Amino acid sequence: EAEGKLEELARVKYANIIEEIDVSTRKTKMICTLGPATSTKERMVELIDAGMQVARFNFSYGDHKTFGEMLENLKDAMAERKGCNVSLMLDTKGPEIRTGILRDAEPVNIKEGQEFDILTDFSLEGDSSRLTISYQALPDTVKVGDKIVIDEGHLILEVKECLEDSVKAVAMNDHILGENKNVALPGCTIDLPVLTERDEIDIADFGFKEHIDILACSFTRKESDIEKIVDFIGDHRETMKIFAKIDNKESLDNYEAILKASDGIIISRGDLSREIPADKVFLAQKWMISEANALGKPVIVSNEILDSMVKKPRPSRAEAGDIANIIVDGADCIMLTHETSVGKYPTNAAKMLVKICCEAEKTIHYKRVYEDVKRRSQTPFKFSETVASNIASTALDMKIGVLIVFTENGRAARTLAKYRPRQPIFVCTSDQSVLKQMSLLRGVIPYHIDKNEGIEDTVAKVINFARERAFCQEGTKAIVQTSSEGTGLKDDPVEECNMMKVYDIDADGVAN
Repeated sequence: EAEGKLEELARVKYANIIEEIDVSTRKTKMICTLGPATSTKERMVELIDAGMQVARFNFSYGDHKTFGEMLENLKDAMAERKGCNVSLMLDTKGPEIRTGILRDAEPVNIKEGQEFDILTDFSLEGDSSRLTISYQALPDTVKVGDKIVIDEGHLILEVKECLEDSVKAVAMNDHILGENKNVALPGCTIDLPVLTERDEIDIADFGFKEHIDILACSFTRKESDIEKIVDFIGDHRETMKIFAKIDNKESLDNYEAILKASDGIIISRGDLSREIPADKVFLAQKWMISEANALGKPVIVSNEILDSMVKKPRPSRAEAGDIANIIVDGADCIMLTHETSVGKYPTNAAKMLVKICCEAEKTIHYKRVYEDVKRRSQTPFKFSETVASNIASTALDMKIGVLIVFTENGRAARTLAKYRPRQPIFVCTSDQSVLKQMSLLRGVIPYHIDKNEGIEDTVAKVINFARERAFCQEGTKAIVQTSSEGTGLKDDPVEECNMMKVYDIDADGVAN
């Protein structure tokens, strides 16, 4: 272990500090939330140029008309950047608990030690002595000593008594409280549906119609929530991938089951930090990323990434260090939220994230990552897992420039990507939906292929494409994998499936 640490430190040289950054080498993917600050085609072109791979539509802050107009602008922006494949994410509003209206709509000045009645009759007005809440089951859910966290954690109440249709609580800090603020009940089991009626309308009328690639499910709490979402989307399951947001204590408690049931994970650190102590969030992040890596499930980290850049042109040093830690931990994607939706410097924030990603990726100990993933993978290995593991191992031992995977459903690519090879993985597929799903995998470059071409011609094209963009050079090699799922190419015989082949890259960039 000590030798490995020394080897890792030895790779970081003074030259690394002063050299120019090649942003084309970035492996970590970037998700940008679209909003008022990035609603125009021109802004979206800037985000694409900065490196946006996924555009997020947050349905907590918008309607179908607004997002429909944004999507049309995004399509126009993509048309200006030939060959770009920006995937689409719909983030549900979810079953939120909120406070109600206040008398005369006047904010309440709350003082530490002040006592309150928390009422479940949402039609009533709140004031300096009482608040209303949208969750009818509150008295049966909380117990004496539990905390009620309101307004993004700015107000904390402690439960003193539970009555039939109300709760008595005391304020633990000063705060000026407005109307309609979010509420969290840390450590409590919440009895709310994972999809509200509004969520179902958003998914059906916008998600299905606009061919959304990724469904981000807010306030997922247990495995059965994922099963309900699967049932709802029905025939769209193959093209719309389900990502569970881990944003509450209950979802953290049930994480392993949720991870297995979903296609990927979003670690929503802002919401989670209101349900577990702040000093535990980074431990939860490390554990969740590690578990997702072991199963080959893509994992996204979001919230409070570059918060200072909502108002300022530069990040804090702490933010840069936090992002680097996320990357070293093994995240596939990082999601920008307010930075690009309402921030003053959306394009700068995206560019800064890309730069930090590139710098952090220089410090990754690829051999150790490979060994750790292999050690934690389920045994005995399936044949496809063995092939992927051998390719990743060969890429460590030989002078390999690029890895090329042919796939029709993406499984082979996901299995190889989980080993986090140093080399870029070109994933070749004729399926447009699979192509877009690859946008979430770390180190993967989606490449659309023509079914009518043979394997050798396609390999030569991919290698030339990679060489033109300096991903590989003369004298290196390429590893090509064809998988048991088929390549979709006309000369893909069954006996050649699930095999690995090594090609030399000559002066012209073609395979020998």
